[in-house]
Amino acid sequence: MGKIKKSAALTLIILTAFFAPAQLPAASAQLTAHESGGLSFAVNETNLSASGQRINLEDIPAPAAIASQTAALLLETAAPLASSTVGKIIKIILSVEPFGAPVNLVNSYISYSTSTLKLLAIDYDSSPFSIFMTGVDSPGRITATAFNPSPGISKRSEVAALFFRVLDPGEVELKIMRGSSVMANDGFGTDVLGQTAGLRFPVN
Repeated sequence: MGKIKKSAALTLIILTAFFAPAQLPAASAQLTAHESGGLSFAVNETNLSASGQRINLEDIPAPAAIASQTAALLLETAAPLASSTVGKIIKIILSVEPFGAPVNLVNSYISYSTSTLKLLAIDYDSSPFSIFMTGVDSPGRITATAFNPSPGISKRSEVAALFFRVLDPGEVELKIMRGSSVMANDGFGTDVLGQTAGLRFPVN
């Protein structure tokens, strides 16, 4: 907050030096603290007028005023699983839920149990994103990245479909790992990932 206050104060000093004292209303120098998603920043309460121009410091983007949105990444089965799944192919969907605030990049690290699952393919055909990158970092770990230019994606959407063959009976566990991120379409590349949901279910 200290840096934001200094920046706002410097703006006022510059404006004061530029305009004649008679043109700068005394009330315009009053700063108050505003909160945005737990972040504080200072804005001018009134407009500054000079030579027919009106300047409002509230219109100047403040770095601390970045969107306070949170997004979620979820893993879910594409359909209810059959009672017997060993030897069969199952489809797992990776979805992003931006809760109405646009995002344009998903970078996900997914782990899965290699004792029960074999990765066959990663498919992006049903994703509204437009650029994709996939990596199999090591047995049991996948990287799936999807990007969409501005205005981004603002509703719950499929990022990728993962196809696995069930190898043996047991418990299947898929996790969205630490380091995954969802970037807001805010021009700052803000990571707004706040929630993740993996999967765990028995196979036989």
